[in-house]
Amino acid sequence: MIWQKYKHIIIAFGLTGMLSLLIMFIATDYYYPSSANKPLQYQEKKDLTEKKQDVLLVAQKYYTFCGHFEEKEAASYPAMEQLPLEEFKKKYSAEDGWILSKTSDMIVYSLPVNELCPADRVKRHLSFKDGYVAVYQGLVNSSGPLLRITSIKKENLPDDWKRKIANNQVDFSNEQELLQALDSLDEYH
Repeated sequence: MIWQKYKHIIIAFGLTGMLSLLIMFIATDYYYPSSANKPLQYQEKKDLTEKKQDVLLVAQKYYTFCGHFEEKEAASYPAMEQLPLEEFKKKYSAEDGWILSKTSDMIVYSLPVNELCPADRVKRHLSFKDGYVAVYQGLVNSSGPLLRITSIKKENLPDDWKRKIANNQVDFSNEQELLQALDSLDEYH
């Protein structure tokens, strides 16, 4: 009884579903062709024409306080045999603290330096120390040194400043910006 009454609708839905699957299959194959569908000659040519990757030789400083790198020297060489490794080993020796790491296409000499990088040395951020506003060198969340403790008490600050400083959200690009902010906070002694 249902078939007799709705057979045209059931057939239309069935045909629509099959047509949708066919379109989806064709579109998928068109936009995402598999490599198995490509001619074998093309695949062989691709493998034959692949260029051997250059080897990169790098010497860099690693600033442990901020996590940044400063490249001192970098050069690319077409083959591992042409690398001036002996020259680099003398210039960047383990006795001087340089650490060697290698990958398939890169040789890196790194020197860990326990300080901030030159770009971060001029930056400042605020934090709390012993109930007072303190000024630290470097970006927020870096382990830069404490520069000074101000006479501004934490308890005297407005709540929004307390929250921002406690959440490490107050940093400055340079000393001048810091001094301007401290002048505006000076009233909260």
